[in-house]
Amino acid sequence: MGPPRLSFDITPSEFRSTAFHEAAHAILGLKAENEIYQATIVPRGEALGSVRWIRKSEVSKSKAEYLQDIDTAVAGGIAEEIIFGYDKLSSGRSSDLSQASRIARAMCMQFGMSGSGIMTITDEKEWSNLSSDARNKLDSEINNILDSSYKRVTDYLTQNKAGLTSLAEALIEFKSLSHNEVKAAFEGKNIKPMVERRRVEEEKLRESEKKYEVSEGTPIISQHPTLPVLPPTGPKIPTKNL
Repeated sequence: MGPPRLSFDITPSEFRSTAFHEAAHAILGLKAENEIYQATIVPRGEALGSVRWIRKSEVSKSKAEYLQDIDTAVAGGIAEEIIFGYDKLSSGRSSDLSQASRIARAMCMQFGMSGSGIMTITDEKEWSNLSSDARNKLDSEINNILDSSYKRVTDYLTQNKAGLTSLAEALIEFKSLSHNEVKAAFEGKNIKPMVERRRVEEEKLRESEKKYEVSEGTPIISQHPTLPVLPPTGPKIPTKNL
């Protein structure tokens, strides 16, 4: 995704929309019991924000887990629709929709997780060899998976709108949050003491890593089994109307 873009220009409305978008991804990740490394609205590369996960060691995944992945992917755009209205939807969800569609197609066309029987379609030739009825049935089942996810996530975020708002406001205030901070903010708790403690620990980590530098100024590879710590603050943006 690239390094943080601290000088990136972003409008107050984009900033707020990004906060709700990423908050929704994080909430559905919590629902699926995924471990969050960091939820952030600090721009990196082309992304205005992101939720980074601690990857699970997986040999295979169940149909229920793939459906959870789809729900997590589409949640950001649905949150924008719930909070700001359909006409205010941003193009920022395009990659999320691509990911959700890719998973749904794989479920139906590669993993036998559809009502069309056990089959694997790996290329255009196999797809073209299907009858028009079979292709239409697969298209319909893919759309049903995505439509069901849309309804499921819309219901969940609407029922948890207070938690969604609480988490989004926390992201606006603190810019980047850990798993426990996300969970506490979603539950409506005051997370400021948690964030301050984490930042103190992160600063200690930075100081300790400086000790591994050689005299010429070339850093020795850190032995700390941690991911890089993002800056605690994001780009300077206008605070008006936030």
